[in-house]
Amino acid sequence: MQASFWLTSSCNLKCIYCYEGENKLRVNINTQTIDRALDLIIEYMKEIKDKYLWIVLHGGEPFLAFKEMKYLVKKAKDRAEKYQISLSFSVTSNGTLLNDEIITFIQKEIDDFTISMDGKAKTQNYSRPFADGNATFEIVEQNVRKILKVKPDLRVRMTYNQKTVKDLYENVSFFVELGVKCIVPVQDFYDKSFKYSDIQVLNKQIRKICKKYRENEVLLSNWKLIKRGNCSGGITSMHIDSFGDIYPCMLAVGNREFLIGNVYKGIDSNKQKIVLEYSECAIPECEGCDLYCYCNETRCKIINKVINGDYMKPSAVACEIERIKYRLCVDDII
Repeated sequence: MQASFWLTSSCNLKCIYCYEGENKLRVNINTQTIDRALDLIIEYMKEIKDKYLWIVLHGGEPFLAFKEMKYLVKKAKDRAEKYQISLSFSVTSNGTLLNDEIITFIQKEIDDFTISMDGKAKTQNYSRPFADGNATFEIVEQNVRKILKVKPDLRVRMTYNQKTVKDLYENVSFFVELGVKCIVPVQDFYDKSFKYSDIQVLNKQIRKICKKYRENEVLLSNWKLIKRGNCSGGITSMHIDSFGDIYPCMLAVGNREFLIGNVYKGIDSNKQKIVLEYSECAIPECEGCDLYCYCNETRCKIINKVINGDYMKPSAVACEIERIKYRLCVDDII
């Protein structure tokens, strides 16, 4: 089972594509909520007969709640030992706060560590500045280099939009040369300015990357078609925010329409069922498409609702990106 804890809504950056919005409440999760959440998760795992727990630590910037993070890790390990559960931890950070104490903690406690960074200085400073507008590139690059020395499997998640897509190849190459083995480029699906001409630019950039780094299976896996089943959010995974509210997935957090419970009251099975029922509904305009079972928008109806206001209206940009993947496969590029 996967349980994601949103340790804080505070962040020290002002990313241009932030899905949490600008009016953050700046609240840290408290120890009582952590304890109650862990108890609920353990009980739920007993019900579904699961013996593996993967805890993902989110923010805001999660290291702004480092004290709470350390508490959660310790308490989760205590429970895992008591109930004989296999346990692993993941953290995604913006990479700006990684002092020696935090790096040692990551090395010792965190199994999977991700830094969100978008590329070279021009791109990074444009899309991921500090909250006061100052540049972040230099400090994040230095911290990426430090982390690579202790965690060579560091994952970098980079986001591109209509303005930065033309530099995708250049930014991916920057990370390859830096020594990052796991690079995950993701399109900003909130970007309403992304047009068909940008899709054409994206196609050229991806093809250039795939041809240059053809032997890099991890990098190329970003554009391989994957057959998908129905959504299992709220069943095999849950997201718990700083107040203890429970949501089925990352995109749903903070949107009361998708709220399925609270750590103090438990999961509301009726609300859980309503959310999941949409995943089983076919999208009429997509039926008959050869990529129907591979597309994320036919599986995840919440992303359609969040972006387009309609569970049954997929993103045209996402559709075109799936077609890019298909053509890469047909042309034997990946």
